[in-house]
Amino acid sequence: MAQVKINKLGVSFGALQVLSDLDIEIEGGEFVVLLGPSGCGKSTLLNAIAGLLDVSDGQIWIDGRNVTWEEPKDRGIGMVFQSYALYPRMTVEGNLSFGLKMARVPKAEIARRINAAAELLHIDKLMKRRPSELSGGQRQRVAIGRALVRDVRVYLFDEPLSNLDAALRTELRVELKRLHQELSNSTMIYVTHDQVEALTLADRIAVMHGGIIQQFDKPRNIYHRPGNLFVAGFVGSPKMNFLDGRIEERSGERAFVSDEVTQPLNGYAFAGNVRSGTPAKLGIRPEHVRIDPDQGMYDADVELVEPMGAETVVWCNAVGHTISLRLEGDVALEGQKRLRISFPGERLNLFDAASGVRL
Repeated sequence: MAQVKINKLGVSFGALQVLSDLDIEIEGGEFVVLLGPSGCGKSTLLNAIAGLLDVSDGQIWIDGRNVTWEEPKDRGIGMVFQSYALYPRMTVEGNLSFGLKMARVPKAEIARRINAAAELLHIDKLMKRRPSELSGGQRQRVAIGRALVRDVRVYLFDEPLSNLDAALRTELRVELKRLHQELSNSTMIYVTHDQVEALTLADRIAVMHGGIIQQFDKPRNIYHRPGNLFVAGFVGSPKMNFLDGRIEERSGERAFVSDEVTQPLNGYAFAGNVRSGTPAKLGIRPEHVRIDPDQGMYDADVELVEPMGAETVVWCNAVGHTISLRLEGDVALEGQKRLRISFPGERLNLFDAASGVRL
């Protein structure tokens, strides 16, 4: 299993520094997703690992070998691009075999590799078709197959599903997860801005912003224990609700306090010591806001109800803010103009108002 290790990586375009002093270590056999908004540096990092960009500082190690200045073809990687980049006049079989023929791989070995990849990706019945005769999902499978036949141990994916419709993205997302399980010795690094892809595919997610890795952790921790305000606000849809206030200690117990809110913090696991009076932001995910007619602490005026089938999103005006709730799809709210809500202490997130770091 090939480990990928990045040490103090720097990438610049003229005077523009895109990545600086970036460190990340990806274990062999992991499926790691680089997640972030456009311009955060995730594709730049992937292209640097692939050898498609020159680095200004740092080192790139793959499988224990320093490949910082090696050519892409010598790094032992297979890459799948956002565009299919298939040869239009070649059949599926021709697209799969072309690179191997250029590398002078023996014919018998070429046949073995493309047959194995075609069977794995369920394109074995499409081998005589040209790209124009394939659907978008089939073309993307061929593009993935072209990387697989290289028989390498590190695969790089640059937003491979972004050109597909929602149904095809879901289908291929499942296929990619299955592919990683079957190629258990292969390391996969995947770039996307789609949170669903990241949360469902990854063993670990590196959330990036401004060329910096904000948090590198398991999907569950990224979602439920975001390390800072950016991660908390970026991951999740609708995004996390935030309130401004401060931490106060009253009668030996801590509470989050603002002009509209006095929220006990019983059950909240602080990351370290926090002084009374510290300015803070309280965050709670929409699905964790609880409707509690009898013991709810705050009034919420219903402004908008969005039925979405399996779930319903409710937008309310409460405690001086717009608060979103995510409920089961069969919850009936017709005619209700006001709700009583509460914020369970064990579901809260607290962040330092100045630094944005989790408290």
